[in-house]
Amino acid sequence: MNRLRKIFCFIFFTCLYFNMLFSQSQRGYLEVKGYVKSGNSFIEAVDVDVFQKGEKVQGILTKQSGHFNFILDLNYDYTVQFSKNGLVTKKVDIITNVPEVETGIWYYKFSIDLFPMIPELDISVLQKPVAKIMYDNTLGEFDFDEEYTALIKKEIDNLLKNYNKLKEKLYNQLIADRSEERRVGKECRSRW
Repeated sequence: MNRLRKIFCFIFFTCLYFNMLFSQSQRGYLEVKGYVKSGNSFIEAVDVDVFQKGEKVQGILTKQSGHFNFILDLNYDYTVQFSKNGLVTKKVDIITNVPEVETGIWYYKFSIDLFPMIPELDISVLQKPVAKIMYDNTLGEFDFDEEYTALIKKEIDNLLKNYNKLKEKLYNQLIADRSEERRVGKECRSRW
């Protein structure tokens, strides 16, 4: 009888253990969709890399339409990095923690704008995420962190202001260089 009880307890606890593992994986996931653009144009072949604890766990390229799509397990912190050669790199933090009583599939959609890299532009602010997305208990869905967004927006607005100044400076320098080339070209032709 004692041996039968031990076997029964072993089977019971083994089933309970696997049931907990199975039910945790069945709690759901977050599907993230969106697109990457630069100004008014969608950008294809942008690297979209998903990191968990600093380690890359997923990597995709945007389609011709600039669209991306990936699935994240619940109850983890992720950093999603968007990068393409010649453009600035941006990051978004996604925290997929949901209350234990919640199960299901959630969806979150957003767009991100990458702009061309300009020499002399200080992009150190982009070492931080440009947005944080997390579960909002009040809404019962995933949304961006409004407080964080308000703080980082000021820094990004300053970055964009400096970007536009440098872009104008480079444009004016290019015009001046072209004018100088034409003047030198005319002098050379007149000497021949």
